[in-house]
Amino acid sequence: MAIIDSLESFWELEANGNDSHGSNNLTDEGVVTYTTGKVGNCANFELDSGQRLYLASNSSLQTGDIDFTFAQWVQLESNGAAIYSAGKWTSAGDQREWFTRYDPGSNRFEFFASADGASSTIATANNFGAPSLATWYFLVVWHNATANTINIQVNDGTANSFAHAGGIFLGSGLFNIGARGDGSGWDGLGDQVGFWKGLLSDAERTWLYNSGAGRSYADIVAEASGGVRRFLLMR
Repeated sequence: MAIIDSLESFWELEANGNDSHGSNNLTDEGVVTYTTGKVGNCANFELDSGQRLYLASNSSLQTGDIDFTFAQWVQLESNGAAIYSAGKWTSAGDQREWFTRYDPGSNRFEFFASADGASSTIATANNFGAPSLATWYFLVVWHNATANTINIQVNDGTANSFAHAGGIFLGSGLFNIGARGDGSGWDGLGDQVGFWKGLLSDAERTWLYNSGAGRSYADIVAEASGGVRRFLLMR
């Protein structure tokens, strides 16, 4: 298995919200700007400007009671309010699915998941601790459908795991990077965002983190090609 096998979409955020792997190109709202990122360029979201990248719900972005993994590089420009880096979560009409955020009360990154569109389970990155401003972090969250858990990991450290039964609600809300479905936004940078309909192994998450250097979509494609070559040579 190669890391590309279960990859659904990958947004490099070089100059727009285009999907480098699939067809989930994102629409710009609020005129998102771009600056030097973790790998190449990145998106710069300003909380007061209502900036986000979004797409209407479709089967590719919906999950349900399946394994999935979501990874993103993020950087905080402020920490005085709850800010939302990505997700598929709309409170109106109980269309809550999942989202990632920074919470100022706990001073932690968090992963919210809902099985019914109304209630939620929260996974808090307590093992990592408090993030700082103007610092890149590799945030990975995942749902394990067999173990009935949601999980959160920062910078390839020890993950936090929380019980969560029933999977993820199959909602119709927008998918967003740089915001939540109700418009609550992110204040900071975002880069190299990936969505897999499957679980990444410990080794794959470590490979993506790359000792803090990150990986591009081209790296993922090259890794997959190398894996095929290694398989053929071993036969």
